[in-house]
Amino acid sequence: MKRHVICSALLLVAAACGSRSSTSMGEFDETGRPGGTYSVSTSIVSQETAQMDAARALERQGDYDGAIEALEGLYSKSDLDPQLREEVLLKLGELYGSWMNANRDYEKASHYLRQLLSEFPDTQHRERVTEMLTQYAKAAEKK
Repeated sequence: MKRHVICSALLLVAAACGSRSSTSMGEFDETGRPGGTYSVSTSIVSQETAQMDAARALERQGDYDGAIEALEGLYSKSDLDPQLREEVLLKLGELYGSWMNANRDYEKASHYLRQLLSEFPDTQHRERVTEMLTQYAKAAEKK
């Protein structure tokens, strides 16, 4: 059942996020037609980005196990965009260690956060990750 929900969520996000379009218009003339500053742009959203969006949606719904499963699928990809990989590692660390996650696992959370620091030593999240590692270590001691 859980796998069905995850697959459904991934398909919905992939279908909805497969491409994004935006239209911008400047002034309109007196007939209501767009003036000279009319433009349309479209970009293709990668399957990986759609999967990340699905994981975020599952997290918002409180399905931490589903979100983690989706993120671990991304984590296992060897050709993942480095910026997305950094985000995946951070999110896995957050989700595994979240107090809202009934199945929280401080050891796994710390593993992903240490890996983030190892792979991305100049990460903009260094201070935050270091704080989380300290909090997780303290919480694990109390167990």
